[in-house]
Amino acid sequence: MIRSTDLSPAHNLSRHVDFQLYLKREDQQLSFSPHVKIYATLHDLNLTNWTLPGQYARAIAYSARLLNIPAVILVGPEMCPNEVHELQQMGSVVEHLSDEPSGPLSAAFNVQALYIDPLNDPYTLAGLGTVALEILRQVKDDQQLEGIFCSARAGGALEAIGLSVKQFAPHVKVIGVDVLPSVELSKLYGFPIDLPNAECNTHIPNALKTGQDNLPVISHDHLDRTLTTEISRVNPHVVDHVIMVKACEIQSAIRDTFQETRGIVDLNGALAVAGMMRFASTTGSLDVKERAKSLVAVISSADVVFDNIKEFV
Repeated sequence: MIRSTDLSPAHNLSRHVDFQLYLKREDQQLSFSPHVKIYATLHDLNLTNWTLPGQYARAIAYSARLLNIPAVILVGPEMCPNEVHELQQMGSVVEHLSDEPSGPLSAAFNVQALYIDPLNDPYTLAGLGTVALEILRQVKDDQQLEGIFCSARAGGALEAIGLSVKQFAPHVKVIGVDVLPSVELSKLYGFPIDLPNAECNTHIPNALKTGQDNLPVISHDHLDRTLTTEISRVNPHVVDHVIMVKACEIQSAIRDTFQETRGIVDLNGALAVAGMMRFASTTGSLDVKERAKSLVAVISSADVVFDNIKEFV
């Protein structure tokens, strides 16, 4: 069932910086991401349910199987056949959405399914927010915890972690990490952006693409509903800032994480590690007692296309 995941020390990475680095291994969770904690939302439901493509599709399928309730997963055309087959193997019905903006709402209405918006559902946010509570409990001294890094593409995980952190440890920085094709897009964020000095190389290896990478995830999650989400109602300042990284930094993060864990992370995990390393290499960490502070990167999912793995090996 749902369990607490490891907070693994990154000994090799820590040798190169003045911080103690850790990896929060949410890829160990059932469904290989913390999004399975959406099961709390579904617990008392007897309706079929719809969800966004990506991490939530698998999470809904796992949760529905655990709770023995029917689930209709509405997926976009970008989801690969293997992922669709996996959802069907878990007992869910898979229906494909149209490319029209009203596609998800219309499809949910047509199949009489329940529309679940992860950024507006308090139970979903609370479930994802337990990742932050685990981190605060697992670190030896949360006063020495400088920051938590999470992919800004992780389907609400960044925001939910930010909600919990700002409630129980407001001194800890919550930092999102992303890669965008245009500096102009950074102006759309509602919080500061740390852009790399060099022109950002935004080619993401195909092996890392997870179906939602072609969608405007950031603008959808952070901008279109900034004034209406449950997150904004509770605390509109849950993310301190976003770090932008280059493709070469993402690839280095994959290799570095493999050396630490002997596991291969996907884009979300690589973004978190790359952002943590960028921050650690450019920021001093020693406090007045000369103790190194801690940083945590959240490995928030595990979706790698192995057919294209040679692109970054």
